Amino acid sequence: DDTALVCKGDRVLIGDPVSGGTGILKQYQWSPTDSMSRPTGVRSYANPVVNTNYVVTVTDDENCVVQDSTFVQVVDKPLVDFEVRDTCEDELFQFTNTTDYGNLNRDSLFWDFGGFETSQFNVTGVLVDSAHTFKTLLYTSNEVGCWDTISKWVTAFPRPVAIANMLPACEGDSASLMALSQIGSGNISHQWTIETQNYSADSLRYLLPFSQELITELRATSDRGCTDLRTDTFAILDKPEVSISLADRCFGDSNTFAAYTQVGTIDSVTSYQWDLGDGSTPLGATASHLYADTGSYQIQLVALNAQACSDTATGLVSIHELPM
Repeated sequence: DDTALVCKGDRVLIGDPVSGGTGILKQYQWSPTDSMSRPTGVRSYANPVVNTNYVVTVTDDENCVVQDSTFVQVVDKPLVDFEVRDTCEDELFQFTNTTDYGNLNRDSLFWDFGGFETSQFNVTGVLVDSAHTFKTLLYTSNEVGCWDTISKWVTAFPRPVAIANMLPACEGDSASLMALSQIGSGNISHQWTIETQNYSADSLRYLLPFSQELITELRATSDRGCTDLRTDTFAILDKPEVSISLADRCFGDSNTFAAYTQVGTIDSVTSYQWDLGDGSTPLGATASHLYADTGSYQIQLVALNAQACSDTATGLVSIHELPM
């Protein structure tokens, strides 16, 4: 009696010619016959689905009979499977072999990641540096040589490129911040972080501090959860800081007004526009004026620099009546 192993779903060749007896050509008959390729052959392929004992009956020319048997043990193939999570380009994909080997031990395995990388580890990582879909194949066998394979499509999703922009604006004014992020496919949402505060928006208006620069952090997130983080430093246009020198006068006396820039002013003031409260609007850093009547007059000065940033200073002067 012989024993043979066969992997489930495969076939194995069994049988040998007998010697002796009468005649050259002898009759062979295998039983059972339902899983035999040649039930009357000397040798035959058997492909049983369960353990099966095959008996062959050999008859010579004198009707002398001999029997032999071969026990075919069916071994389950490994139930191949693996785990992987679709993720973003430029990230490490982790592949885990989750094959069920039954009561047998693993013998070998082989990964093929779309032809650009291979591995023989049970758990392996692959860095995918561009967004695309690729086929991953896992081949594995058990200790008796039964093997199987599985393939799955795996996708590396595109990562957005965070792009931020701020239109030129003066300190103390409201600035327009815009997210101009790009992505190969899909949608993008944005979160800004400015001076420790978070804002979920594609664009926003932000009141600028009195500073030379604004630091922003923009996180772009795709609808697949891929992110990009960008930090920018935007220049803030200098705003002039001015004050005015005022003095009360008696009726008939000329009044002189003077503008002064403060230490925080960086860019030179290019124009001064006065409003002297009686319809007079002279230009220049100083202005002289003779009021036509007594009373109190609201004074306003608007100072403008080359960046079109301005500051306004106000004050009150009185023109007193002359003694009678």
